[in-house]
Amino acid sequence: MAVSAAHLYSAEAIARGAELAALGDGAVCHTTDNGCTTGMGWGIGIGRFGAILAPLATGLLVDRGWHSVELYWVFAGTFLIAALALAALVPAARQTWAVREVS
Repeated sequence: MAVSAAHLYSAEAIARGAELAALGDGAVCHTTDNGCTTGMGWGIGIGRFGAILAPLATGLLVDRGWHSVELYWVFAGTFLIAALALAALVPAARQTWAVREVS
């Protein structure tokens, strides 16, 4: 099945929109009282590292005979781990916001 240019453009637009939303969220929600962002630079840097590493890893796995379905499961697993890590941060975020509302 061939992927049209419109589908590729749509996927890129969604990915870019998600990145911009994350940056906006970081600027609003994760800034300390003195104006320093807490962790957004690390998040962006790790994301860039993943953007470089993922195609390289995919190429190596394809060269070793992996099929596309197996690759999708591998990458779905990484997204699941990220989602679980974010879910684990929710209680700490709620506590931080409760402290900010009181002060």
